[in-house]
Amino acid sequence: MKKILYKEISAGPGLLLEREGPYEGPLEYPVVAVRELKARLSTRSGKPYPRCHLLLKALLLVRDAIDDERFEYPVELDERFDAMKGEDDVGEGILFPEEGLTLEEIALSFVYRSLPIRLTREGAKLPPDGDGYTVS
Repeated sequence: MKKILYKEISAGPGLLLEREGPYEGPLEYPVVAVRELKARLSTRSGKPYPRCHLLLKALLLVRDAIDDERFEYPVELDERFDAMKGEDDVGEGILFPEEGLTLEEIALSFVYRSLPIRLTREGAKLPPDGDGYTVS
């Protein structure tokens, strides 16, 4: 997918980018697969930073923190953030490197931030006697 450059967001009247389908790129624990990723990013110029609005729906395959079993985990987000060229004391948003970011990179950064630290499926339990415990 095409990289979005900071200058494209800050200079223009606004961008509207959309994508739909599975994601096949690199992933981080606990996410094993992104079975569906639907994202829509709209931008508008603003002071001191361009403003962005991300609508996202994803269906993830993740690992359970208790027993490492895989299960589906839906994510639905509605995020507004600043597009930033560098860090400062005012803005809160995403830093755009010189080479830019893809819509998938932006979407997945919000997906990872939204996941609980200890992601478990409902009813998951370790056996009380220790049988089957493994250390990895």
